[in-house]
This record gives sequence, C-alpha cells and structure tokens, in this order.
Amino acid sequence: MNLRSILPSLYTLGLGLFGIGALIALTDFRALFASFAPLAFFAALSMFVKRAGFHVAPQVTHSLVGIVDLAAVLIFRPLPGAWVGAVSGFLYLFLNSLRREKHTAFNLLEIPIFNAGLKIGMAYASAHLYTLLGGEFFPREFSLDDVPALAAAVAAWFIVDHLGWALLEWTRGGWAAFTNFLRRILPYSLATELVPLPFAIVIAVVYDPARIEIFLMLAAGLVGTAIVVQMFADTSARLERRRNELSVLNEFGE
Repeated sequence: MNLRSILPSLYTLGLGLFGIGALIALTDFRALFASFAPLAFFAALSMFVKRAGFHVAPQVTHSLVGIVDLAAVLIFRPLPGAWVGAVSGFLYLFLNSLRREKHTAFNLLEIPIFNAGLKIGMAYASAHLYTLLGGEFFPREFSLDDVPALAAAVAAWFIVDHLGWALLEWTRGGWAAFTNFLRRILPYSLATELVPLPFAIVIAVVYDPARIEIFLMLAAGLVGTAIVVQMFADTSARLERRRNELSVLNEFGE
C-alpha cells in the first residue's frame, strides 16, 4: 500500500475529524442545548432542501442548501450555526448511503465525516470574514453598508466548499482530476449555489421567534423552489440523455 492509495482517506478523515473535533472542543453545550429547538428545525430544513438536489459529479449534490446553512451561521453565530450544516450534511449523506444495497465504509462514514468537517470550515471562514468587514449576527435589517460583509461571507462559503471537494479529486487523480472536476461542476454551481446564496441574509433578517409564521412561510417557499429546481435539472438531464441516444441511433443508421 503506497501513499497515493491512502491519500484520499487521509485527506477526508483528517479534515473531517479535525473540523468535528475543533467544533466539539469550542462549543458551549449549555448554550447549544438552550437553542436546541430552532437549531434542530434549521438542520431538518437543511436536510429537506439538500434532498431536493441534483447530481452532476459523483458524491456532489447541487442544491440550495447553502442558503439555509449560511443563514444559520448569520442567525445563531459561527459555532451553533456550524452544528446545523455539519449535522444535516452528515445525516443526509449517511442515510442516503445506508439506503443503498451495496454501501461501503467509504460512502457510509468517510464522506459524511469529510462533508461535516468541510461544512464547519466553511462556517468558520464565512463568519470570520463577515465580522471582519463589520457584519452583525442575528441581523434585524440589511442595507448597502452590509453588502461587503455579506459578499465576503458568500465568497468564502462558496470557495472553501468547492476547494475542499476539488482537493479530494486531486488526491485521487492529480491536477488533471482537480481541473476536470471544477470544469464539470462550476457552471451548475455558479447558477444554483453561488447566485442564490446571498438570499441567506433574507432568511436571517426575517427569522424572528416572536413572528415565526412569516418565517415558516418563507421556509416553505424555499423548499418549494428547491423542488422546482430539482425537477428542472432532472428533466434537462433526461432530455440530454435522450438527445445522446438519438444521436447514436442516427449515426448507426447512417
């Protein structure tokens, strides 16, 4: 067994366990449990939106889930917000793998652990740049003065996410795999993940425990939008496969 063969596992488990360990060490669990109900709701909402995603590359799901996870960071602050993305991301991938008839330890635990650790890193990087540029957590309003802080948080979230997955491809196949992976997913990522991501501030501003009905309506609209995006992506994929089949049949006929 050489280093190249175990490098992907060293990377996924190293990053994942480091992120999870750091989050556990830094968390005030008394404060975390005091906010258990809203955090659990956001984690469940994150899983629902993640479920309404589509696949372009193996093990990578494109969805609107970043809106929910980043909103949790903006509302509850970095550490509790990181728990939302880490728990929902781990459970979604774990349960999705468990449903398969043939699941490996890699899919069952290694990738969910990696994803959880990566989400923690994304939350930390976004929150750090957000506060550095004057952003406030649990915002009650949004103005043009807040745009730089939000833009920095959005950029950090998107870049850390894609860099993390692209580096996994690098451990498997070098720079060619790294660039091919980004080339394949970036057009979809820009449209379905980066462009809608600033909407997280809308969720953060609207969220108010005293007026939860408005927030629930917004959450329902987000889930509905995610389902429509998924249906559109699935339809486009089917049409593309059908077009390829017809092209092959046409070439065969000629």
